[in-house]
Amino acid sequence: MRERQERQERRLAKGASDGRDANQAKILLGGQKNRAQGTTGKLRQQHAAQQEQLTQRVHEAAQQLAPEVAVAMHALAPPQAARQRVAVLEDVVLPYPPLPTEALAAALTEARAINMVISGRQRIGVSSPNGCGKSTLLRLLAGHIAPLAGHCEVHARTAYLDQQLSDLTPQRSAIDHLLEANREAGQAALRTQLAQMGLDAQLAAAPLSALSGGERLKVALACALYAHPPAQLLLLDEPSNHLDLASLEALEAMLGRYQGALVVVSHDEVFMRALHLTHRLHMVDAEWRCLPTV
Repeated sequence: MRERQERQERRLAKGASDGRDANQAKILLGGQKNRAQGTTGKLRQQHAAQQEQLTQRVHEAAQQLAPEVAVAMHALAPPQAARQRVAVLEDVVLPYPPLPTEALAAALTEARAINMVISGRQRIGVSSPNGCGKSTLLRLLAGHIAPLAGHCEVHARTAYLDQQLSDLTPQRSAIDHLLEANREAGQAALRTQLAQMGLDAQLAAAPLSALSGGERLKVALACALYAHPPAQLLLLDEPSNHLDLASLEALEAMLGRYQGALVVVSHDEVFMRALHLTHRLHMVDAEWRCLPTV
């Protein structure tokens, strides 16, 4: 529009110059000038109308965009000493699906035994190929299953988040789940916690079946993080799945500040590096090894 207006102004200037040089009658020059000015006025009106129409389209498009919501996550500080033993695994063999023969069972028992002590502020990342038992290990630590062999003791309150979010009931709302996890805090405080995670009043009251995968994951995280009494051991199985960037960054920041013990399973190496892990648990040549990070 600016270019069209500049071209018209150049034509006006050129027309005035040509008129002076051509020695035309004043009445003719006046008519040409009036017509040119009329054209310029119409052009400006068209430009103004186009600009107003485009501005309106921009406003309409902006209204359709979801506002960027700041997301914050916190975790209640667990009352424990840093050197306290949270869990002890001695010659633990994970309960894999039915083994074909006794000989193979004996071989797996010897090869896959886990010996590990988890202390109060240890932060362990589990990253091994699919099928080796990462999720099974978390279920074992959460007390959902027993080992096939060996001995597992957990001396702390745990909060377990599995990939299927199996502790959630689709017909119930987020605030219902959180009130059950924390009967000490008032509903207003818990609604504030949900709002800080990007779940407003409408989402907090809706049945979970109406929420997206990422929103349901936030509900499960809220139940794990804001439970009372607070968990001393967080067990998280692929917690970064389905989260938007803002929520993922908030989760990374919260877990980076968490003062309890943490065992997290994830294939996302960028996410894992952001957690300030103290140890890595992985399987090497069919043997579980828990090694400090460098």
